[in-house]
Amino acid sequence: MSFNLIPQLTPPDVNPAIVRGVAGLNATSIPAVAYRAMTDTSAATLTWQQLLAGRKIVTVNMTGTLGAGAALTLDTVAIVVAAMQQIYGSGVNVAGMSWLLRIINSSSANFAWTLTTATGWGTLGGTQSIAQNTTRLFVVTITTTTSGTIQSVGIGSTS
Repeated sequence: MSFNLIPQLTPPDVNPAIVRGVAGLNATSIPAVAYRAMTDTSAATLTWQQLLAGRKIVTVNMTGTLGAGAALTLDTVAIVVAAMQQIYGSGVNVAGMSWLLRIINSSSANFAWTLTTATGWGTLGGTQSIAQNTTRLFVVTITTTTSGTIQSVGIGSTS
């Protein structure tokens, strides 16, 4: 089995006129799956670039050695929505779009990362902590242009 690690695209890399001109969002130049390793060792922000790196599945591997656990905070919904509208085109309604966020805690220290949110995300559903050697799956949904939800949907071991 081989993997094609496609580099993350940010809005300046995507010409909105080309995106709008292509039939359907699945034909855009944004990869369907993306992987990102983060070496943070304390509180960190999962930016819109990291959160929107793939259209269907985004994997974030937290590899830094933690001190006593830390918060992994998402960008605000307004920032994520603005980025999505720049990527997909301002005429595209992003409300209702969802994707899978897979967070891996492969830190060598026995502490957990906890997913937290900034303005607009509302109530988090399910368990938000990711223990050492654990993978947790979340469904991220943009519900309106000002709100979104994060629902924990699965857990696995990485040891």
